[in-house]
Amino acid sequence: MHSGAGRFGWVRMRPMSGWESGDSTGEVSLRDLFAQADVAAAPDGRGVADAARLVVRGGWPETVALSSDDAAMFAASHLRAVAEVDLSQFTGRRRDPVRVRRLLRSLARAESSEASVRALTADVGQGGDQSVARTTVTDYLAGLQQAMVVEDQPAWSTALRSRATLRSTPVRHLADPSLAAAALGASAERLVTDVETLGLLFEALVVRDLRVYAQAIGGTVYHFRDSNGHEIDAIIELADGAWGACEIKLGARAVDKAADSLAKAVSQIDTRVVGQPAFLAVITGSGLTVRRSDGVYVVPIGVLKP
Repeated sequence: MHSGAGRFGWVRMRPMSGWESGDSTGEVSLRDLFAQADVAAAPDGRGVADAARLVVRGGWPETVALSSDDAAMFAASHLRAVAEVDLSQFTGRRRDPVRVRRLLRSLARAESSEASVRALTADVGQGGDQSVARTTVTDYLAGLQQAMVVEDQPAWSTALRSRATLRSTPVRHLADPSLAAAALGASAERLVTDVETLGLLFEALVVRDLRVYAQAIGGTVYHFRDSNGHEIDAIIELADGAWGACEIKLGARAVDKAADSLAKAVSQIDTRVVGQPAFLAVITGSGLTVRRSDGVYVVPIGVLKP
């Protein structure tokens, strides 16, 4: 067999972004942010209920016109197929469907967090499978990544000004937030009453979209955490080394705190090595699109495109 080198390229296919599904107006582009352009867009008036609907519906072409309940059934069916058929077919080895389902639920509970394999193993064991080993969970995770059900967000490697150490654990993400909602059995109505969980799944939705937009312009999405507690939800780095930093907040009222957190985290990075960030931005679920007096962009996810 020919490897394909020099004959064709590999393109990572993901669920649709908001721009592709028609849920973003595309009035602000990621390219604009890297170019430090002035931004102006109509306010995004969507609220928490709209965010919950988009999370549950997901980015699947088949669910764009479906109700939230029907879309939730689609995602649940997808997970069932992964556990009972797909994972074994992708890896060429039989996998225990019960353990796969428990791991998927554990990953859903860990969505948008840095859950270690040890923590996932313990959580799977609490589901009644006390005999599961870390090596089994590691093996199943690799299979889920191969099947493109899991796409963890890698840690950014950079130089720091302080003596803090970078944390290398990836942030856990299922390929689409609808899969996490389905694994948790969370409807759109339930998520509206559980804003903490909705916030984590909204972060997953934004990371999904940023990955699609970044890939279109030759970029990769990372996360940043150091041992002193400074963190950045999404670092977008282009092939030429240019980078931007984003915090993700469902509610517009958290923008001030997020902008302050961004500034503190960036101050820990040795910009003499990696250069100054091309932009800092807070990605929200609604509100106005502005460039603040401190230079931080505020951009609702519903106006963004590549």
